[in-house]
Amino acid sequence: MSPDSHNPKSEDKNELSTVIEELERGLTHLDQTTPAFTPNLAWFEQQVAEEKRKLRTRLFRDLALFWLIALLALTISYTLLTQQPTAFLTLQAVIVIVPMVWIILKKQVTSHEE
Repeated sequence: MSPDSHNPKSEDKNELSTVIEELERGLTHLDQTTPAFTPNLAWFEQQVAEEKRKLRTRLFRDLALFWLIALLALTISYTLLTQQPTAFLTLQAVIVIVPMVWIILKKQVTSHEE
């Protein structure tokens, strides 16, 4: 009897190598029996072009909406400033104070919950 036949580590190594060989044979068989399908390059290019078109359309729409809202806000601000300065200053104060109060109250609620 060889000294390796009673060694548990040697038996584990042999078993591991047997398992690895079986896995390799099974994977090789799977590679040979299952065809690999690679999509056509034109299909990928079409998908990329379509996605770029969608992104460009969405970007232009978002930019147009942004400019429209900005123009509206500036028009209202200018009109209030020139026609009713008191209303303009009141609006500016509300725009600054309300979010600050909301943030402070939210922090107090969060600190009480913890």
